[in-house]
Amino acid sequence: MNVQGLLSSDDPQSEEDYDYTDLDDLQNNNNVNIEGSTSDTKTLSNKPSLPKNFKSPVWPYFDIEIPKYSGQPVCKQCGDVFEPSSATTTLRRHLASHNIIHKRDASVIKWVVCDLQAFSVVENKEWQEMISNFDPRYRFHNRHTLKDNIVELYEKKKVNIKLVLNNILGKVSFTSDIWTAANKIAFLSLTIHYIDTSWKLKNFLLDIIPMDVRHTECNIANNILRVFHEFNLAEKTLALTTNNASSMITCGKAITEKLEKEFENFSFAHYRCITHVLNLAVVQGIELIDNSIEKIRSLINCIKNSQPINDALKALSLNLLAADNKLVCKYYSNDNDRIIINDTLVLLEPFERATHFLSASKYPTHDDVRFVFFALQEHLTRYINNNEHSQHMMTDSIQQKLDVYWPILDETSQISSLLDPRVKSSTFKDELETNRVKNKIYNMTEYFSTTLQLTTKVLANDNITSARNYFHQLKNPNNNNFFASSEPLANEPLYGIKKELKKTEDELN
Repeated sequence: MNVQGLLSSDDPQSEEDYDYTDLDDLQNNNNVNIEGSTSDTKTLSNKPSLPKNFKSPVWPYFDIEIPKYSGQPVCKQCGDVFEPSSATTTLRRHLASHNIIHKRDASVIKWVVCDLQAFSVVENKEWQEMISNFDPRYRFHNRHTLKDNIVELYEKKKVNIKLVLNNILGKVSFTSDIWTAANKIAFLSLTIHYIDTSWKLKNFLLDIIPMDVRHTECNIANNILRVFHEFNLAEKTLALTTNNASSMITCGKAITEKLEKEFENFSFAHYRCITHVLNLAVVQGIELIDNSIEKIRSLINCIKNSQPINDALKALSLNLLAADNKLVCKYYSNDNDRIIINDTLVLLEPFERATHFLSASKYPTHDDVRFVFFALQEHLTRYINNNEHSQHMMTDSIQQKLDVYWPILDETSQISSLLDPRVKSSTFKDELETNRVKNKIYNMTEYFSTTLQLTTKVLANDNITSARNYFHQLKNPNNNNFFASSEPLANEPLYGIKKELKKTEDELN
């Protein structure tokens, strides 16, 4: 569990929740009896006299029974001592100042956590001078207090997150990945995704786990299951999406078996990241033009690593420089290389758009997998049939890699695609396949209708219409203009499962 992930993500609780007391009512409460002067001091009074009215909400924050300061209000938070005759207005103002300080402290803590600053930064002379210029009265604590406050914030955020997750009516899904930092320490990330009662997709980083053991499927699965147990999500978890590494695939199978055996969670499934599949296919295809790409990379490295050439570029164009510099001429692209690169860009642009479309959407995109995949396949077919393009071998190589993963993606994307009112059965090859998927959904309908009590709501999909239009054109075999725009599709409301199935069935008939 990490505080940085909770603060920097779309956390249901904001950093302003980090208040020690709720003092707004005290500051705005004018229905109190005021007696005596409004002066305050830290010295003892010779004639102590207690206020007559102890019903004011400020008094729980002060102690008047400390023997050393007999009868004097002592702030329980900072220890400031006031005269016995101090008015509640004075005490209220003092408490309000605490609230301001705590909010400023919370801002500093959030900055340290989210910007990965060292604890000792608050003891840096220049930092203290900067803060003093903003407000000479504000003083932050030392690094030890900062550490304690961050741990306290961590525990509070953890409790808040548990409450939010426990209130989720439906299922939750996860995405996970492993990467190695510059210091050679590996980390396992776990991001949670869920749909709230307004049908809005929510997600945030739930945990970052240091992987100080071997990255075996058993160790990965145990760490993920530990988080499920910690947040009581084992029975709510619907899916886990990872890359296509063999350890992750085996990890998904291990988690599936564990959830079925211990929690009777038979709805869990492991999914492979579609954008990673696209990346694997493109990388395999690019290997066929390594020579042209290597020349360009070598040219860039040559320019970066040579100060004389760098200086010359400031005054001369690249063509003039290449004409006079043999080192640059060695790596300079010829006409054939330029044709290869340009044709490659035409071939790979839809893959780049597909990656952005599937990764950057604020709505669930699993129902778009088949739609985008078929559009890309149509694009590859059209590219091969065009004799003006030079990268037919690369296209074949990409197609071969996609064919390896498609049977898995095909099986896992059928239900969500059929339920999508924008796609329906258009991505299925025949009625037999469509009916087979419909029967799957019928078998699941009763389960979801009894466990999910979410309200339906029309989603405005204007932000993704243009992206979908692009793939509609790409999927059309009669459209030779890859990048032309088209009129936006009419927005359709989202229906419940039964209504949507009935509508799909009517269209098929």
